[in-house]
Amino acid sequence: MSLKFTFAGFGHAHINSLYKHVDQMDELTFVAACEPDDALREGTESAGIPVAYTSFDTMFEDVDCDVVAIGAVFGDRGALAIEALKRGKHVIADKPLCTRMSELNEIERLAKEKDLRVGCMFTQRGSRSTMKQIPPRI
Repeated sequence: MSLKFTFAGFGHAHINSLYKHVDQMDELTFVAACEPDDALREGTESAGIPVAYTSFDTMFEDVDCDVVAIGAVFGDRGALAIEALKRGKHVIADKPLCTRMSELNEIERLAKEKDLRVGCMFTQRGSRSTMKQIPPRI
C-alpha cells in the first residue's frame, strides 16, 4: 500500500527534501501541492515541484491523501496541522510544527482522539555543519 502525500506550503526550503524523498520512494506517492504565495510558488515550481493549488481549503476539499506535509510559513503551520487532523490525515511538518501553545494542545488532542501520527522534520540533526557546532563530550 502506498501512502499518498499532499504538501501544504513551501515557506522554507527544508520541505523540498521531503518532497524529493516521497518522489523517490515506491511506497510513497505525491498527489498534490499548494502554495498561496506567488513568489514562493514560482520558486517551488522552478525547483521541479509541481504546485497545482493556491488555496489550502480547496486542496483539502479536492485531494484524497493519507499524509499532509506542512512547510508553510511558521505562523500558518499550526492551523494547517489542525485542519489536516480534523480531516483524518497524518501530519509531518518542517519545524516548528506550530507557534502557539493553544495550537500544540489542539494538535495533541486531535491526534490522540483520531489515532493519527504527527511528526516533525529534523533533517539537519546529523548534518556535518550541525555536528561541528556541538562541543565534544569530555
